[in-house]
Amino acid sequence: MSLAVTHTLYCDKPGCRQELRLTNTGTAGAARTVAYRQHGWSTRRGDYCPAHSPRKGGDR
Repeated sequence: MSLAVTHTLYCDKPGCRQELRLTNTGTAGAARTVAYRQHGWSTRRGDYCPAHSPRKGGDR
């Protein structure tokens, strides 16, 4: 039996209200990996949405 775990990531940029909800990700680490690989979020030094991702040249 598995649990349906939902993780929500919020962008760490002050004033940004972007959030990403991920379901069926067993751990927070797995949720960050999915956010990075499939949704373009930067998750190395905080959680940043694609618009503010330092790895994509966003305005951090």
